[in-house]
Amino acid sequence: MKEISEAFARAHSSYASGHFEEAFALYEHLSALDPNNFMLLYEMGLVLVRLHKFEQAEAFFVRAAMDSPNCYRMSVSGRCLYADDELTDTELCVYPNLSEMKNVDEYLEAGYMCYANYYRLKQCTGCTRCLPFRVDVKNFRWSKSALRTVKKNSDLRVVVHDGGGISAEKVQLYVSYMRERHNETESSDPERALAQRHYGFSNTIEMNYYLNEKLIAVGLCVEGNNSIYSGFFYHDPAIAKRRPGFYSMYMEIAFAHQKGITWYYPGWYVAGISNMEYKRELSPAQIYVNNEWVAFESK
Repeated sequence: MKEISEAFARAHSSYASGHFEEAFALYEHLSALDPNNFMLLYEMGLVLVRLHKFEQAEAFFVRAAMDSPNCYRMSVSGRCLYADDELTDTELCVYPNLSEMKNVDEYLEAGYMCYANYYRLKQCTGCTRCLPFRVDVKNFRWSKSALRTVKKNSDLRVVVHDGGGISAEKVQLYVSYMRERHNETESSDPERALAQRHYGFSNTIEMNYYLNEKLIAVGLCVEGNNSIYSGFFYHDPAIAKRRPGFYSMYMEIAFAHQKGITWYYPGWYVAGISNMEYKRELSPAQIYVNNEWVAFESK
C-alpha cells in the first residue's frame, strides 16, 4: 500500500512538472500492481492526451469504463458560484462504471447532472437555487426567435458521432473558446480538461458543426434510452453573433426528437443568473423541486 501511495504521488508530481512520459511510466507501473483500478487507466488516458497521442488515449478511456467493477461515491464542498454571500456548495459525486453509465435515465430523473466523468447531485444545506431542468421534446415549441436562429445558421453542416474523440484541431478550438468566453489560458491544461469532457461517459454523443469544411463548434451530449443530457458546447469565438449556444440546443432537441427521446436536460436553472436564465426560452419544461418534477412557469 505504501509503495502504491508513493508511486502515485511521484506520478502526480511528474505530470504537474510537465514530465508526461515519466508520469505515464509510473502510472503504468501502478496499474500492473492494481490492474482493476479503472481510475488509473483513466489517468493514463489523460496523460496520453496531454502528449497528443489521441488514438492511444481513447483505448485507455474505453478500458477504464469497461474494466471498472465498482461505482465510487464522494461528497465535495466549496464556495457557491451563484450566491453573493459565502454559501457553501455541496455535491454528491458518483463516478460510474459502465453499467451505471447506461443508467443515465434513472440518474437524470433523480435530479443528477452529468459532468466530465461523474454524476453530480446538489445537496446544499438551506439553499435550493440550483434546480434541475428538463424540456419536453415531443411538445417543444419552436418560437419565432428559435426559428430565426436556425435560419441564420442554415449554412452550417452538423455531423453526429457516437463517441467521437478529440484532436489537435479540437484542442485549439477549445483553447480559443475558453480564452475568449471564460478568460482562461492554456496554462489551465486544456487537453486534460477537454478529454474529461469528451471521454467521461461511454454513451457520449458528439455533434460537430462545420462552416464549409472548417470545424467551428463541438457539442457533447450524454444519451440514455429516454433522455439526453446537454453536457458541453464550445465554439469559434468568431461566430458569436450567430447565437451558437442557442443553435446547438435547438439542434440537440431536434436530434432527440428524431430519436424518439422524451426529455432533454440542459443543466440547472438558477433564477437571477443571466447565463442560466436562457432556459426560459425552452418550453414546455419542468424543474425538479422537493424530489419531484413540476411544470416550469417561464413568466
